[in-house]
Amino acid sequence: MVAFRAAFGDFDYPEPKLKTGTSYGFPTFTLTFATEEALKAAQTDGRLGIFKYSISELYGHCGSASNPFDAARAVWATFEGWKPTFTTVT
Repeated sequence: MVAFRAAFGDFDYPEPKLKTGTSYGFPTFTLTFATEEALKAAQTDGRLGIFKYSISELYGHCGSASNPFDAARAVWATFEGWKPTFTTVT
């Protein structure tokens, strides 16, 4: 929550929802923003970068030399109503 507050404590949009979990023994973090505009604002003004950096500082000691914790893979950001786009490979 310290990393979350540091990044989004004074955000001009509604705070994103934070869901934590694990994957392959590493912690994961999903941020769900209320709108696509809020997500883009968080990307543009560096808030997602601040959050990822803080998470990296907290969990960087996890893993091994050959499989270290990677905050870029551990943090997923999306927005309410997001739908994936599928393409067909021929």
